[in-house]
Amino acid sequence: MNMNTSTKILSLALAIILLAACKKDNKPTMIDVSLTTSSLPGTSGQTILLLSDEHRTTSDYVSSGTTDANGKISFNATPGKKYYIYNGNFDLVNPNSAYIITGKFTSQQQIDSSPVQTPAAQIGDNIEMDINGDGIVRQNEKVIPVTAPAKGNTVQVSATINSQIAQ
Repeated sequence: MNMNTSTKILSLALAIILLAACKKDNKPTMIDVSLTTSSLPGTSGQTILLLSDEHRTTSDYVSSGTTDANGKISFNATPGKKYYIYNGNFDLVNPNSAYIITGKFTSQQQIDSSPVQTPAAQIGDNIEMDINGDGIVRQNEKVIPVTAPAKGNTVQVSATINSQIAQ
């Protein structure tokens, strides 16, 4: 083998290695949600909304979908971004379930002009978001916060539907 052929083979091998190293991983980042219940006949057909951190003070959502026959749904997500999983009809019971907090009450006037919270809000309390906009913060307006994993990975989120909290 002459020097020219060796150089071409080496150049081709290096090009292949560089191409493989630069190849983009097109696998999406996912949030997989699984719903279960003990008192409701099935978890299929539940609408799940995915809210994002930049929409914390509005009820705008990034994506929505309906759970399949097994109570599962998947969402594409942006790596590292914070999201909130919300059902609206039922309380999603999960160890991380919480209200979206939009600030703290600083005056009685602010409390009086805000959605009703239970127990009654006092100055210094958290302002809980009324996601459905009906003027009352209810148990079923708790969300499950989740941060999307690194690029190409999936995070699994499980929740149980509490059908006793139906609107």
